[in-house]
Amino acid sequence: MRLVISDTIVENEVVLMRRLGYSPHENFEGKLSFVRRTSNLPFPRLHIYLETGPQGLFLKIHFDAKRETYEPGKVHSLEKEGEVVEEEIKRIYSILKGSYSKIYLVR
Repeated sequence: MRLVISDTIVENEVVLMRRLGYSPHENFEGKLSFVRRTSNLPFPRLHIYLETGPQGLFLKIHFDAKRETYEPGKVHSLEKEGEVVEEEIKRIYSILKGSYSKIYLVR
């Protein structure tokens, strides 16, 4: 799922994501994303990639249930929809609606 902020972003992306409770995370390719742990362990966690497009800033949200493995027959264990993701979108929306008026959900 993706949330889109169509207003002008008034803060730097790292500051925005920290305000939402996320920490910067660099993947093995060096791509910056943001994670929010759901416990004291590294997994499970919520994971967001930011992408800027013509409609605004996209927050691409998914839930990593466990660490990914790329061995033969194994797949990345992520959920792009479901109760955890929907609750997180509601939480993020409630925080952002005070600063931004043009926020919408894209499935």
